[in-house]
Amino acid sequence: LQRGVNEHEIGKIIDFVLNKPLIKGVSFQPTTYCNRYPNYDPMDIITIPEVIEEIEKQTNKRLLKSDFYPIPCPYPSCSFISYVFIKSNKELSTLPRIIDIGDYLDFFSNKIMPDFNKVIQNAVNSLYSTSAVPATEKIVRAYCEACSMNFNFKQVESKIKVISIMHFMDPYTFDLERTQKCCIHEVLPNGKMIPFCVYNNIYRRKNEH
Repeated sequence: LQRGVNEHEIGKIIDFVLNKPLIKGVSFQPTTYCNRYPNYDPMDIITIPEVIEEIEKQTNKRLLKSDFYPIPCPYPSCSFISYVFIKSNKELSTLPRIIDIGDYLDFFSNKIMPDFNKVIQNAVNSLYSTSAVPATEKIVRAYCEACSMNFNFKQVESKIKVISIMHFMDPYTFDLERTQKCCIHEVLPNGKMIPFCVYNNIYRRKNEH
């Protein structure tokens, strides 16, 4: 997403995804100014909170800011996600409207929640993992379990959509603390694993030449 270029099309993209059964989701990525990106103003970026605000506005509040939660594995400001269920009347529902996601995401912080429902805990674990693949049977089953819905993969899988936002870092947004909690890595020829944003900003040019 680039401010002044295509941020006004966010709502149309979401509508397109919601109306196409074979499309399982969309991932929005604000522009990252690094390497080959020409003629940019580093102050002219669109942030994840702004993207979420545009989603609420451009969907006429069918999707709300409160429908989005950070994925717990990376740093909280790296990525946000929402699982959207299309009801039979075409209205939308999301996981945070059905259960208190915040309570269950505490599981990832090693906090003890004595009233955890293990089924829901495991389901949320699957849904809010960086390894989650949209519309697979595992993810559809996890959504149904988290929402206490009857599981029928054929009936449900085309009605569950994933909307995610991930903002990779560039020299102007680089935060060392974020890199220390990174879940996406590049493997160098010598076998060393490098956080993705570190690789893009420091190592990529070296390895391309």
